[in-house]
Amino acid sequence: QLCQITGREIDALEILEETYKLRVKNLGEDHPDTLTTGTHYAISLTKNRRVQDAIPLMEKTRDRQAEVAGPDHTLTLATLNSLSLAYKNVGRTREAVEIGEKLLKSCERVFGEKHPRTITTTNNLALAYIANRQLEKGVEHHEKAIRRIAENDYEHEGVISIHNDLFHALDLAGQHEKFEKERIAWIKVITKKIGDKNPYYASQVVTLAYCQIRLKKYKEAEATLNDVFPLLKKILADGWGYFHAKALMGEILIQQGKE
Repeated sequence: QLCQITGREIDALEILEETYKLRVKNLGEDHPDTLTTGTHYAISLTKNRRVQDAIPLMEKTRDRQAEVAGPDHTLTLATLNSLSLAYKNVGRTREAVEIGEKLLKSCERVFGEKHPRTITTTNNLALAYIANRQLEKGVEHHEKAIRRIAENDYEHEGVISIHNDLFHALDLAGQHEKFEKERIAWIKVITKKIGDKNPYYASQVVTLAYCQIRLKKYKEAEATLNDVFPLLKKILADGWGYFHAKALMGEILIQQGKE
């Protein structure tokens, strides 16, 4: 765990591999400690881009955990979550969705709808739907995750990434009117939470302008960018966000027939 925390993923993988083999030999495959290590070893394999090696171990560990500890045990659910993500990453999206749907039902039953793990599982299922080209269901589950986060006063470690996932899904689905509405609401939330003088706030406003351009609301997009340009110049003058905003403004001016 220390190796993983400090970013030494290769060292962590070597230690977990050795530990897993020793526990299989000394404790047996069905011992709780062996199963726990098997889960961590498989996750480490995925982090080291060895997903194809991780999947058989995850499948084996899932089956043994479900039989030994029960299908609703937290470790079984954790392995299912990792397996669903692994399936999605190698293009087995239908299987990722099937596991994700079952996992969400289990998490809602075991932890409750507003529990952080349930919210994360809801969002992961949405990503699986998107990967499986089920855009409407993907958007629906991203929105469900966001609603549950809002009910918890936005106290969730993945609140930013989950919002980004929602906006990406809305963009893919061509639902730009909803994109704009959700982005405006999110900007209000972050303004209240962290203020409007920081890079993250600026980036969200720029993305709002992008959405308005997609909706051909060029005057609104121009006003949005003009409002945030002073902040961008102050805190991101040499950053990608500032140059991205300038490129968007160029597109706006071209579309409006301005020089």
